[in-house]
This record gives sequence, structure tokens and C-alpha cells, in this order.
Amino acid sequence: MPSMKEELDQSTTPPLCKTGCGFYVNKETRGLCSSCYKADVLKKKASSEVPKILDVNNNVGNQEPVENHDQSNKVVKKKNRCHVCNKHVGVVPFSCRCGESFCRLHRMPEKHACKFDFKAAGRVVIEKQNLLCVADKLEFRFFKWWELPDMVFQSYHGWENWLDGLRLKKEVKDYLEAKIARRKIV
Repeated sequence: MPSMKEELDQSTTPPLCKTGCGFYVNKETRGLCSSCYKADVLKKKASSEVPKILDVNNNVGNQEPVENHDQSNKVVKKKNRCHVCNKHVGVVPFSCRCGESFCRLHRMPEKHACKFDFKAAGRVVIEKQNLLCVADKLEFRFFKWWELPDMVFQSYHGWENWLDGLRLKKEVKDYLEAKIARRKIV
């Protein structure tokens, strides 16, 4: 008969992996160890990406063949050679805005017949950095009350009371009073 100590040891030790690899099981991995779980997930992902098989009854002759292009097949050009003379440029090549790298002789845009439009790029930068400058037009910040007919001013018991009721800044009030004095509205 097993002792109490052996029973406690069996209940506290986690179970082993279903695949029999000898590692212990994690609770979130469906009875598998972490390495077997990763392999299982990758296998399921690969099986779900299997291309669909065409039905034999379809007109295969009318369809164009599908070409599979892997990104690994693309040739990546090394940027340690001059684009013009193919000379080795060293650790730090001169990169141009056209996207190519050049040696010290061909680094200037005139020397390598650069197709980048520096003028248009400069215009875009200046346009983004400099906002449109417009003169301050104080008259258009509020309605032109001095163009209202005289009967409106009479209904407000004089323009002074009406002007005080607007709660405008002192500079604006002075401006309006000067404008009224010039037009001689009373």
C-alpha cells in the first residue's frame, strides 16, 4: 500500500506530454509540452494554407497557369557598390534621394544623372513648413454694424449704450468709436 507521502507527490507532479517526449504539460497547451504545442500549431497552420485543388470537371484549358512567386526567390541587390561604376564603396556609401548608393566620384546628382526632382521636393517641404500668411482683417471678425440703418441705433437708445453692451476689448471699442466719429452717426 502506498504511503501518504507518495500519494501527495503523485498529485502535485504535473502530467507528462501526450507525445511521450518526457516534458511536463502546461495547462494552456491541451496536454502537450511547449515545444510539441508549437510544432502542432505550425503543422495546423501549414495544413490550412494548402492550395485548393481544381475540380476535374472545370475547363482547365481556358484558365491561364498560376505562377507562384516566393519572396525568397527575389534577388536583393547589395548596396555596397556604386550604381554607376560598380566600384566597392566601403562601409558607408553615399546614398542619394533617388535610392541608389554611389562612390565618392559619383555622389553628386550631376555626376550620376539623378532622376530625382529636387525642385518639386523643395517646393513640397516649403509648402508644408510655411503656413499661408494672411493680413489680419479686424473688420471682418464681427458684423459691420456701422452699415446698419439709423433706426437700429435709435432702438438701442444711442450707440454708446449699445457699444458698451458688446463687451469688446478697449482697442476694438476705440476703433469703433473712431469709425463712428468719421461717419458721424449719432
